Amino acid sequence: MTGHIGVVGRVLTDKAVMLNQRVGRFEDINTDAIIPDYLFQALQAPEIRERLVKLGYGAAQPNISPKLIASVEIPLPPLETQHRIASILGAYDDLIEVNRRRIAVLEEMARGLFEEWFVRFRFPGHEAVPILDTQDGPLPEGWTWGTLADIGQASGKSLNPSAFPDETFAHYSLPAFDGGRSPVADQGSAIKSNKLHFDEPVVLVSKLNPRIPRVWFVPKTTEVRQLASTEFVPIKSNNGLPLAYVFAIVSGEQFRNRLVGMAGGTSTSHQRVKPKDILGTPVALAPRQLVMEAGEHLSPVYRLVVQLEAANRSLAASRDLLLPRLISGQLSVAEAERELEEAA
Repeated sequence: MTGHIGVVGRVLTDKAVMLNQRVGRFEDINTDAIIPDYLFQALQAPEIRERLVKLGYGAAQPNISPKLIASVEIPLPPLETQHRIASILGAYDDLIEVNRRRIAVLEEMARGLFEEWFVRFRFPGHEAVPILDTQDGPLPEGWTWGTLADIGQASGKSLNPSAFPDETFAHYSLPAFDGGRSPVADQGSAIKSNKLHFDEPVVLVSKLNPRIPRVWFVPKTTEVRQLASTEFVPIKSNNGLPLAYVFAIVSGEQFRNRLVGMAGGTSTSHQRVKPKDILGTPVALAPRQLVMEAGEHLSPVYRLVVQLEAANRSLAASRDLLLPRLISGQLSVAEAERELEEAA
């Protein structure tokens, strides 16, 4: 009810929860008139959200009261139709959630393999390789200490998107990452500052607040030019090494902790690490053959994660197109059910 007015969530647990005092809660819903699942979907319709936003008041930060929320009218089709609408839109949500769970499992698998091989040193054939004490810590024989610059290098050139006002770019920004790791299609006229342009597979590492893990795997270029916020450092792999190996290193807990130790700034909410420090971060360098073998396992996993994220973007787009048309009655439920079958 404050700030981002009208953003809707749903609690799917029987456990006790606590709400901020500026978050409203619907209770004692009259199920003879409206189905809770339909209410959840209807409140997300753009026209309903727009009405809520317009009712907001306050100059510095918009607010809305429970009384004003209660005054907003929403379409009420028959209960059977409400059931079908909620079922259709909920099915899209379910498909997206299934993909999210698959992504979490895949990422955990990749993280487990990397830690097993390159942190615990339990790689294939490790039994025959002695662990040596070095000045910077134990390492298997044949390994060396180096820096991220030994396996990757900074990529990207500064570009002013406003010089191309009618061109559409794939914009990789911190809000886009936080909103589900989905680059935003922005026209050059809408991007007000210089960005980093890259046209090759990269890993994006955030300079801002490294305690928050923001590492983005971008394995291939899109049909449009790609731009990254200058809060990211685009890194490409060196000497034909798998990009997935670079990603696994920079997304690991050890690497992130090193960045946190090097970050500086005037406040804890705006700590930054310098690009040269990111590339100069110490890493254990394994023999090339082992790195390439790891890439054979890691690369397909990360590519599948990217595909599932793209599938979720497509599902979300389809759902967002259907939602207002279903709620307003512009689209028949039967037609929407056919579209859902095709999406599934």
